[in-house]
Amino acid sequence: DMPEMPTVNRAYRLSTWVESVSRLFSERVFEMTDAEDGRIIMRAHSTWMAVNMTTRRPGDLTPVFDGLDVVNDRKFEGDKGGKLLPVQNPDKERFYRFAVSDIDVNRHVTTRRYIDLIVDMWSLEHYEAMRPSRFELAFKHEAHYDEEARVISAPHEGSPEVSDVEIEVNNTPCCLSRLRFTSRF
Repeated sequence: DMPEMPTVNRAYRLSTWVESVSRLFSERVFEMTDAEDGRIIMRAHSTWMAVNMTTRRPGDLTPVFDGLDVVNDRKFEGDKGGKLLPVQNPDKERFYRFAVSDIDVNRHVTTRRYIDLIVDMWSLEHYEAMRPSRFELAFKHEAHYDEEARVISAPHEGSPEVSDVEIEVNNTPCCLSRLRFTSRF
């Protein structure tokens, strides 16, 4: 969530902490504040899952955090969001073939490329009038080099300010997203 956009020539403070750890998941929280007056500029919540690199199945985080006191008592004060669902009745569609620069050391598509494909669903003129104020992202399946992605979007429940976006490969959702836009004026 970005209640307001950062501006140039201002100092900001970025804080991050681990909110919880379980066998399969770890929750990490981020908060950016104006260093001068403490106003919250951005809040983010992320859920991480370990993946066994051999089996490509969920891994056990217990040995990683065993004996470590990494969980902070501070709780996330924002909205963690809800379950994102595949896009129904898309009104926009684009295609993209993943290239070498789109993959990471694990040979699957990077988060950055997914975000680029999502953000590119709107025109420059749209971004001149509107700015993202909330961005939700959920990973469902790995995409790989040389696979063709279909990127589709639709307004969320008919809202002109909120849109759902899905990136799929071979009819399998890889990434789901929801964006809320706010007027720049």
